[in-house]
Amino acid sequence: MSRQPVVKDYGFFVGYFKTMPRGIALFALAVGGALVGAAAASGFLLAYNSDDPIGRTYGPGAMVSGLYQALPYPHVRMPPDKDHPGGHTLLLAGDGKHGAQTAANIFAGQGVDVTGGLLKRGTIDMLIVETIKASAQSTPQTSAAVPLGRWRIGGEVCDGKCAAGAMKPGTGLAHKGCANLCIAGGLPPLLVTEQPVDGANFLLLANSDGGPLTAGTWENTVARPAILEGEVERRGDVLVMRIDPAKVVLP
Repeated sequence: MSRQPVVKDYGFFVGYFKTMPRGIALFALAVGGALVGAAAASGFLLAYNSDDPIGRTYGPGAMVSGLYQALPYPHVRMPPDKDHPGGHTLLLAGDGKHGAQTAANIFAGQGVDVTGGLLKRGTIDMLIVETIKASAQSTPQTSAAVPLGRWRIGGEVCDGKCAAGAMKPGTGLAHKGCANLCIAGGLPPLLVTEQPVDGANFLLLANSDGGPLTAGTWENTVARPAILEGEVERRGDVLVMRIDPAKVVLP
């Protein structure tokens, strides 16, 4: 009767052994479990610390009526109501990385009815336009823009659509390429502020003449801490800041 050879546990594994030595097996299980746990924890921490669009909501099928204004970027100003005693201003966007200018600018200065999907994050309200037409009602009366003087404000320049929650992250350096494409496509640039300014946590940016920012002047300022200086005015419940992009300070 032959005897089976005794395999001693020398602390290492040889491929032709039918079983893995107990010490090596326990070590492999421990390392494997630790790696799986570390991967899960890393995923949780990355998601937890990412730019979570707090308060972000999306409502398809919204319809609003108000006064369409093309400058600096498309928006609709609605008259005062009980929830917005100073009037309500709704930014407009097109599909994808495009602004609403092509479909909407023919209605400049007119009352319009607009339908689309409503994005909301904090004090940013934006409608992704599906249809826009001249309103059958008379042009709504809105309050005049209120000058608030010259301000020097720190924050981050972002595109309004992604900052409103269309993308995650919608802010930060990881979003720079996307933000530049969105603003170049006509979406409104916003200064998302470090601290609220007169009750708002963002300002709609315009050039010093009140029009859209000129290509080639703003791209380097996007998605990074910046200090902007310019004249600020209130339009309904939105602040508009007129800046000279050449004078933006990048700490």
